[in-house]
Amino acid sequence: MARGGSKPGERRGGRKPGSRNKRTLANLAELRKAEAEVINAKAEGRDLGKDVLSKFMMLFSAAAMKCVAAIGKGGKQEAKFLKYAKLAVDAAARSAPYESPTFKAITVVASPGDNRVPLATIEMSLDDPVQVMRVYRQIVTGDKNESTKLLEQVTPSRTA
Repeated sequence: MARGGSKPGERRGGRKPGSRNKRTLANLAELRKAEAEVINAKAEGRDLGKDVLSKFMMLFSAAAMKCVAAIGKGGKQEAKFLKYAKLAVDAAARSAPYESPTFKAITVVASPGDNRVPLATIEMSLDDPVQVMRVYRQIVTGDKNESTKLLEQVTPSRTA
């Protein structure tokens, strides 16, 4: 005799929806551990890696500048200068990702069902605020009828 299994809409067994799997839980535990280490390092006054890199960058830069002064006085410090300059630049390059954000290029592509007129075909004068407002409204709403009216009003006639 068949028991019929789960009834429609009833769910039996398995992981509950929204619960995390073992890999996600392991990643979160590792992240919490690393975060605790950073907090402890700051509390104890220890420098983080980015701080150490920054200090050595300044140290090597200062050493290179001392060599530059000695080179100007006729000293043979060029090899030391190149060594310290290379170390300063290397430390700066390694610490840069921690100090400055990186920007990535993005491409904006119209969706396949987009029937708006490309902006390149709209010619207008920025001196007329009414035209500017109409172009802005067409861009924001994407109204095809509005863009047809807009082109009739904005595009200069070529009958001249």
